[in-house]
Amino acid sequence: MKEGGHSKAQRGSMQKRWFVSYLLVLAVPLLLCLLLYSQAYRTIRAESAEMYNSALEQVRIDMDAYLSEVEQVLNQILLNTYVQKSNRIGAVMQPEDQLMTVDIRNEIQHTLLGHPNISDVSLMMNMPDGVVCPSGYMSQSVYYKLYCQSDSFSQEQFQDYMRQPHNLWDMVSLKCNDGKQFLLFSRTTIENSYGKNTGTAVVTIDLAMLRQRLQQFSWDERLHFYIVTPDQPVCNTVDSEPLAYSYHDLEPGNSLRIVQNNGMNVGMLVKESSVSGWRYVLLVEEGLLRQSAVQIQIYTFLGLLVCMLVGLSLSSWLSRRNFHPILQMLKRFSSQTDAAPPSGENEYAQLDRYIEDFFSKRGSEQRALWNSQQTLHKYQLYSLLERPCRKDALDGESRLLQSGAFLTVIFSAPLQTGNIGSDLLQFAVINIFEEVAGAHFTLEMTYAGENVAAIIAMPVDQEDMPGALEEDIRFTQQQIQEHFHLAIAAAAGDPHPDIEGIHFSYQEALEAVSYQRAGQETDLVFYRDIRDVSSSYTFPLDEERKLIDLIAAGKSDDARKVVEQTFTNHLRQGVQSASVARCLAYDVMSALVKGGNLAGVNGLSVVRFVEIEHCPSDELPEKLGNFVDLLCEKIHEQEQQTKQNPVGQLCRDVTAFIRENYQNPDLNISQTGLRFDLTPAYLSALFKKETGESLLGFITQVRLDAAKELLMQGQPVTHIAEQCGFRDSSTLIRAFKKATGLTPGQYKNIHMENEKS
Repeated sequence: MKEGGHSKAQRGSMQKRWFVSYLLVLAVPLLLCLLLYSQAYRTIRAESAEMYNSALEQVRIDMDAYLSEVEQVLNQILLNTYVQKSNRIGAVMQPEDQLMTVDIRNEIQHTLLGHPNISDVSLMMNMPDGVVCPSGYMSQSVYYKLYCQSDSFSQEQFQDYMRQPHNLWDMVSLKCNDGKQFLLFSRTTIENSYGKNTGTAVVTIDLAMLRQRLQQFSWDERLHFYIVTPDQPVCNTVDSEPLAYSYHDLEPGNSLRIVQNNGMNVGMLVKESSVSGWRYVLLVEEGLLRQSAVQIQIYTFLGLLVCMLVGLSLSSWLSRRNFHPILQMLKRFSSQTDAAPPSGENEYAQLDRYIEDFFSKRGSEQRALWNSQQTLHKYQLYSLLERPCRKDALDGESRLLQSGAFLTVIFSAPLQTGNIGSDLLQFAVINIFEEVAGAHFTLEMTYAGENVAAIIAMPVDQEDMPGALEEDIRFTQQQIQEHFHLAIAAAAGDPHPDIEGIHFSYQEALEAVSYQRAGQETDLVFYRDIRDVSSSYTFPLDEERKLIDLIAAGKSDDARKVVEQTFTNHLRQGVQSASVARCLAYDVMSALVKGGNLAGVNGLSVVRFVEIEHCPSDELPEKLGNFVDLLCEKIHEQEQQTKQNPVGQLCRDVTAFIRENYQNPDLNISQTGLRFDLTPAYLSALFKKETGESLLGFITQVRLDAAKELLMQGQPVTHIAEQCGFRDSSTLIRAFKKATGLTPGQYKNIHMENEKS
């Protein structure tokens, strides 16, 4: 009984603690709800302020449009021919003056028809003391009694006001005895030779129409709009709520300010007219500002109450349901140890200690085992790279066991890595390349000294794998350049069968790395691209220039001799490699194309690079000789045609201009078109039709030819780029590689080795 009572007491203690823990967890959503309420309240206030600001902006735009219409009418009256001639009317009206007043009235009526928002337009003539309005000509006293009679603005005050000079936006508010209110905009229209104004143009606006137009922007009765001028308030939507601020107290701005107006807290926005000096004011009662926030407050507190009730019920149910599994786990753990739990420690603390000890021991053992496995695996991979090994040299879990061919890629970092450690750089390369290339290949990566080596299993039945591998390597280089600002070099060997092929591919990759370092290059190099470099050839620039000049001159016999001498004298120990012979043939054919283009003939229309792709080495000189004959024949035909063709002479002039100004980096087809007074598109079309080559491509080729000559002189790439019209060295390298398939450094090394041999 005592033991059962003790267990029951422990269970009750555990349930209480667990229940309290659920309550603490419940506090998190409660705090989150309060945070959401606060954020929602601020958001709604900001959105409301933006909405009110937009409404007042619409009022400003509409009222400014109204004022612009008033200004337009005043200007139209001022510029009217009859109004300008009315200054000659004297104190006594002549018959011709009466006819002029009829014309002025007609013009006023025509103006009113085009502006329905204007109530009235009139012309006050001070010399005869008359008024021309849409109803006709009358005296100012009659006009005042008919339209403007007011106890607050007598007839004498009215006439004195009209005789004064008025500028634009001079306005007076008039409340007539019949209850109507008007705004009179006046402007002096005529000045006689004595410097006195002889008339005033007046535009009348019904204040009720203006207030109705202003009220259309108020969607709630607690929104009040006001129009205030420097002299007096003009109009407001609610007469019972006057504005307690003067014109100078209203500072324009886009923020909603909380102020007091007649003892009431309101939000106020002020904007200034872009046409006149008017200011537009919006007052928002505090109840409207707090309306949405109060709703959110109610919903938030209701949600909090529901959350607390549900959380309390759920906490009580979970604490009762999940208690027994804890006791079972404690029994299992306590049976595995002889140590007694510390006194006063509850069930949860015991379980936590048991679990922590268990995973600590297990984690330490697993980490030690994993480190040993990784060390052994790296040693195995390094052994495969350094010497030929049998298949059983790999452990049974290696991913490379099922492949028949292997290729090795080496990533080498620059000698100076700045503040970035080599270990960090190697770690980044391994992770990036494994993630990218792992989607296409089965591979293993390891450290090889300062370099990183990747052993890739190449499926022999998939032809697109080499292209995918090149994309993955270049992507890795790009990511390292972007994140670490370092150009990391990459070199790859050829695929070789069986496990022993890993060593042979690694040796080829090392040879490619040596080739890169000799040329100080960082671009990707495949061993297949450089393995025939030892069987090199020589095609000096002077021979290339000589061949180009002979072709341009149409001397086929001399050009054939140069081609034959190139193949007989400049291939070391004869043509031993078909690929090397074809490379030389490609260079020769490029010179033929350049010579044809220089003479105005599209060399590509005669020379067919595809025809020498599978041509035997001993037949290449004859094939090139045939191309020489055909090209020279085309050049002679072209010369006969260009004698009567002014376009040919234009293209020759364009060619000469480009060769003289290619060093200017701003030289392009637009500048060339300006030089010859032709549009760039038309000049490009003529040049393309005449020579078969695009004008932009010819400019680039001239610059590349000059760059090759400077490159063989040993000048640096940055200096060559400046001398040949390129913006920078990277632009030169991209254009050079696109045209030749080689970087400037590779091109220089190959030709230097050819000259030495």
